[in-house]
Amino acid sequence: MLHVNFYIAICAYIGSILLALIGIWIWIEFNAHGGYLTGLGASQKKWRCDYCGYVYLGSRDEDVAQCPRCQSYNEV
Repeated sequence: MLHVNFYIAICAYIGSILLALIGIWIWIEFNAHGGYLTGLGASQKKWRCDYCGYVYLGSRDEDVAQCPRCQSYNEV
């Protein structure tokens, strides 16, 4: 039978859960930003609609973006 200290078992259990959560977080960040881990958020920009006030994410390359809520166009 394998003898394991109780505190080492608890630390290993909590550590494995934390590693799994960090792995899931990195996977979500990688997929949300188009697969670029360098410069996270470089592919998206936060836009605020001038008409309805809705805040949304759009492409950083565009000078004009369309609001998904009211369909109006917003400039930089």
